[in-house]
Amino acid sequence: MVKRRLTDRVVNRPQQLWLRRALFQVHLWSGLIVGLYIFVIGLSGSILVFKDDLEQLGRSTLAQVGAGPQADILSVAGEMQKHHPGATLYTVLTPSPERPVFRGYLQVDGALTTIDADAVTGRVLPASRWQKSLNWIENLHIFLLAGDAGLIANGVGAVCLFLLSITGLLIWWPGVRRWKRALVVRFHTNWKRVNFDLHNVGGFWPLALILFWSVSGIYFTWPAQVTRTVDVISPVISAAPPKYEMKPGQPGARTDMRAVLAQAAALTPHASLAGIGLSNSHHEPIVVDMARGEQGDLLQTDYLYFHPSTGEHLATWHYGANQTAGDWIIWLMHPLHFGTSWGIAVKILWAALGLSLPLLAITGALMYWNRYLRRKLRTWLAGGSPHASRAEPPL
Repeated sequence: MVKRRLTDRVVNRPQQLWLRRALFQVHLWSGLIVGLYIFVIGLSGSILVFKDDLEQLGRSTLAQVGAGPQADILSVAGEMQKHHPGATLYTVLTPSPERPVFRGYLQVDGALTTIDADAVTGRVLPASRWQKSLNWIENLHIFLLAGDAGLIANGVGAVCLFLLSITGLLIWWPGVRRWKRALVVRFHTNWKRVNFDLHNVGGFWPLALILFWSVSGIYFTWPAQVTRTVDVISPVISAAPPKYEMKPGQPGARTDMRAVLAQAAALTPHASLAGIGLSNSHHEPIVVDMARGEQGDLLQTDYLYFHPSTGEHLATWHYGANQTAGDWIIWLMHPLHFGTSWGIAVKILWAALGLSLPLLAITGALMYWNRYLRRKLRTWLAGGSPHASRAEPPL
């Protein structure tokens, strides 16, 4: 009898379950704590989906790029370093169809910055207001404008988003008789009900992608830990960085970068140079990116690791040559998170779905105001003694 009654509540009247009320409290307070984070991360992510497109629209110098042989990547790297003498230059990427300029990634005053150079002349291009704004938005989205500490905070926020998604799904279930109503917004009702429906619908339909965004956000902060977890389920073979031994080199010795590039080309004769990852210490390898497919497709690339002092080839990472389900799970973290690998239609879809996060933050805050804060304010103004109810308040 007790089991039958419990089943009836789960199927028909889940609002009466103690567990649902407890999950509601977890969902409520988690949402209030990270509501601003969710708003910012969703809005900035939707903008960054179109980062390359917006940069091309905002950079008038792109029209001046002429035809001719491509500039030498090492000379370009030197020009970029001269342009920011106090910065740390990490990576230089070669031009691609979507981004017909050299792209460098630097750390300037603790912030990630991009710098571009002409594909033919190698001349550093002045950053437009668009690019400066997009750099700021990218720093906000990845590092929360706080460097490495911001990256950790972003990972914690991703954990909270995952928790919100799971608890949101569990408390979304309205019962078998009313579940269809929870899939649509009834605009003919009062604004409080419309707001409630928007929160329900905005959280349900993009739920699978929101869950993936949260998991991939955790991965970007703690890649090794997430990879080990996935490896327990299915072996991660090609999607994990290779292991290699970095033997000590001679103090102050630096290898010949041109010899390294020549060695990389000889080891991957059917690939083309896509970029270089510079070594800024004796503990970091030089990484040469060799594209196996279309230029600019970093998801199908061989990454070759070389010793910064001796030039010895340490390992090759055949990224994108997935062999197991675990490889596919880890490999998909980047393309599914950013949505920039499959054309403009997917970009538009990803940007639209990304806006569901600000929608959830706003509608959730409005529900909290309607259900609790407004009544508390009225009671306080009337001279009463307001107190918070632990039960789920009515709509």
